[in-house]
Amino acid sequence: MSASSTRVTLTVRLFDGSEHLITARASDTVGHLHQIIATQLALLKPTISCEGEVLTAPAFSTLVSTLPSCELRAWSMRYSRYAVEEEERRKHVRARADSTARSAPILLRDVPRLIIAAIPVVRDAANQVPLGSWLRLALWLMLSITASYAELLGPWLIATATYLVWRFGFSDREAGEESAYTVFNRGLRALPGQLRAEDVQRDMLMGVGGAM
Repeated sequence: MSASSTRVTLTVRLFDGSEHLITARASDTVGHLHQIIATQLALLKPTISCEGEVLTAPAFSTLVSTLPSCELRAWSMRYSRYAVEEEERRKHVRARADSTARSAPILLRDVPRLIIAAIPVVRDAANQVPLGSWLRLALWLMLSITASYAELLGPWLIATATYLVWRFGFSDREAGEESAYTVFNRGLRALPGQLRAEDVQRDMLMGVGGAM
């Protein structure tokens, strides 16, 4: 390819298999050729390669006559309508990101004020918790840390959950109200009229004794 002002015909192949003939002057730069391909093929910001090498911005100042081949490959969004919609979507995303970045300092300035306002509420709530509950919580945290170092945190959490279920059950009960499950009652007390294994065994023994 001679470096002259004569016109050169280039074959541009797209990834969808179509081929297009582009005419340019041999003295045109690769950057100008990039604009010609984008305009004639209705491609938004196309990427062009020649002999497997992508023609990036540093190569835009070179002449078309210096290209090693007249066969090029180009790819981008094939249809300009979809390309414009995608570009608009990206602009919208960037605008939202900029708006969030501008509002972040305002939110950060409000954080100390919110913390100061919440201190009395947290202090009053903490004062209503008995000291024994805080001590039990501290003991549980220490045991949890110890179990974590011993790689027994999983069994420790399972044991904690089992104790809480046994201690409090799954439902809210008033003081003195017993659960339908004897395992949740103090002393494993059964409800009046509840059939237990001991009752069945006693009835069976009494039946056998009466038959004898």
